[in-house]
Amino acid sequence: MDYAVWIVAIVCYTIYQIYALRRRPRRFDFEELKALNELREKGVITQAEFEAKKAELLD
Repeated sequence: MDYAVWIVAIVCYTIYQIYALRRRPRRFDFEELKALNELREKGVITQAEFEAKKAELLD
């Protein structure tokens, strides 16, 4: 019985970690977001374009 509880706990934790990793933005997304922000600051893209791409990257 004691082993069954540990196995269930490990499985639940593993599933939780998988979902957490799927929701976390990748490092590449941060680099692209930084580049987009620089373009926005220089006036190359609008705030609306920046927000749309940001939402796409973080979704």
